[in-house]
Amino acid sequence: DSSPGLYAQCVAWLGLPTPLRSYLSTGVGTLLRKMVCHTLPDTVAVTSIAEVLFKRGWGIGLVTTDGIDDATPGAFYAHVKNRGERMQIGKDLADSGFQFAAGAGLARARDKEGKKTELLDYFAKHGVKVSYGTEGLSETADRMLVLSSDSPDAWTIGYTIDSIQGGMKLRDMTYAGIRQLMRVTPDRFFMMVECGGIDHAGHSNDGG
Repeated sequence: DSSPGLYAQCVAWLGLPTPLRSYLSTGVGTLLRKMVCHTLPDTVAVTSIAEVLFKRGWGIGLVTTDGIDDATPGAFYAHVKNRGERMQIGKDLADSGFQFAAGAGLARARDKEGKKTELLDYFAKHGVKVSYGTEGLSETADRMLVLSSDSPDAWTIGYTIDSIQGGMKLRDMTYAGIRQLMRVTPDRFFMMVECGGIDHAGHSNDGG
């Protein structure tokens, strides 16, 4: 079929266990500690819907309130055996070619001593403009990564109800992604949007 035969939409869901994330992104389930772009037990690589659409010329955006290398966004681009392989997951995002990604941070942007690793330079070498916060984003970059911080502790942007002035919010990240994709691939694009805070609140039984 010469046409994609698929659809572009903003996708959002409640916090899901890893097997369901992989079903939604690839149609294949995995075990909890396994990353989502492989099947089991032989770890044969499978392809996500985002990768399929990207190869067909669609723009791809990934947005999360958690780390952009966490399980749910990683379900759309990562090819590793274990979700704990954060350095390689980050590099897989850089390698993906996807035009927009936004999240709290990257777990391996700095090492345990707080020193900068090679990861952000790896993104730069792949033509990704890295920015912090959603204000003043580039109007010319073909690819963009928006983070709240380069701290290894930046695993969530926090709850909107508790946010401080100037802090990143899911609404602003989503808007920035739509603007980027409308600029670079105006005819068709796909976005995955995750509010990871729902998952965290569920784990801690925090209703407010």
